[in-house]
Amino acid sequence: MKAEVTAVKQKGREVKCVLRDYTGVLGEQTLRIDSDNFLGEVTFLVEARTPGIHKYTVTLEAGFEERSKENNRRDLYVNIIDNTGEIVIAYGAPHPDVAAISEALRPTGIYNVTSHDLSRPLPDGPLPLLYILHNPRPDDRTYLRIVEEAEKRRTALWYILTDRISIEVFAGEYRVHFLQAVNEYASPGYNREFPYFELDPQEVKGYEAYPPLVVPFGEIAPQAGKPLFTQNIKSTPTAYGLMCFYDRGGKRTAYNWGEGFWRWRLYSYRETGRHDLFNTLVYKTVHYLTSRRGNERFIHDIKPLYDETEEVVIQAELYNESYELVNTPDVRLTVRSGEKEYNYTLNRSGEKYRISLGNLAPGEYSYLLSTNLRGETFEKKGSLYVNTFNQELNDQVANWPLLEEIAQRTGGKSVSLSQLDKLFNEMHQNSRFVPITKSEWRYLELSEVEWLGILLLLLLCIEWFLLKYYAA
Repeated sequence: MKAEVTAVKQKGREVKCVLRDYTGVLGEQTLRIDSDNFLGEVTFLVEARTPGIHKYTVTLEAGFEERSKENNRRDLYVNIIDNTGEIVIAYGAPHPDVAAISEALRPTGIYNVTSHDLSRPLPDGPLPLLYILHNPRPDDRTYLRIVEEAEKRRTALWYILTDRISIEVFAGEYRVHFLQAVNEYASPGYNREFPYFELDPQEVKGYEAYPPLVVPFGEIAPQAGKPLFTQNIKSTPTAYGLMCFYDRGGKRTAYNWGEGFWRWRLYSYRETGRHDLFNTLVYKTVHYLTSRRGNERFIHDIKPLYDETEEVVIQAELYNESYELVNTPDVRLTVRSGEKEYNYTLNRSGEKYRISLGNLAPGEYSYLLSTNLRGETFEKKGSLYVNTFNQELNDQVANWPLLEEIAQRTGGKSVSLSQLDKLFNEMHQNSRFVPITKSEWRYLELSEVEWLGILLLLLLCIEWFLLKYYAA
């Protein structure tokens, strides 16, 4: 866990940065402020004991007076996800891709990865989170059983197809048109519009330098899929797919097309002495494909953390026993915050459910989603947290470049405090700045000013009394 510390005009002093949770103090560090506009970063290593939302508080404790202490405390919420489970790599023939993917996943400690030869029947046991299918034969009984169970239970599939025949045979979600019985070398080109997970600029630069894959000469059109990598052929970008993702109503599938995926792992090690770059690509792919478990019949999409400026949108899906989407029964939502309770009924959106709660106040909320399908009750419970977002507290140092840009664009000028005399002289010498005197006349009815009428009446009464008194 990282925290940033800022200080203004406190050079030479020390502050203590303390991390706490409900059990007490987890760590503390002392920082010495070595500049007037100080910015420092503090790192705390915290053990992830249990999955779920954990609240941490970071405070700055200073031994000197400050103008504002509101920004000396920040509550942080961390979502720890338990995504452990089985992953099966099923292959039609031994291939180095199988070992490369297995070795990329094992260091995470999250997934239990096993390899299985499709020539043998599948062992009995629970359905894995993900099947990685390497050049399967479409008429193989074991492969057909995997597809049948995956379709029924909505389990994710990742196809790695390395030869012309495999790519053509499984063309359904994508379209192929190969021109000749020859191959082409295609380097990965990152699709910056890819929506499912993020890659930082350094990772993108590393992937685009990977060695090319061998692909059949012709077109591989992703159609409704979202390509992560497209083909760059002889340094020319194309729209042809190299690695692509599909999401059909929650049923997620990924495709890799081309021979040489295992070489990317070797290239990572040759360039950096580590496999981290390749492992990151495999892990993010698997994490996306398995992030929604396919054997659940009542699925909800609620983020555990929101900012107070963010709209809270809740979506839900309900499946019957044949794992077909239905939305005939009502789905009820109960949201609790402290003593208050709010009840909603989700709207039907196509074959799914959806509702927007708008912007919620900062704090902790518990929720209960419930429905009943043919006498079978489904419930989902959980909590969500709304973080405070106060830009004024987070950024208390003037942004001088921004102020100068605003001044230039509006025909003004930005000066420092020491240059105020220069600014006044320029204003006196500039003909644009001349005194302007304005006056405005307005007539009012006496009846419009009630207090003035009362005052005049009171003065008249006093005058009459004084005249009577002294005349007598």
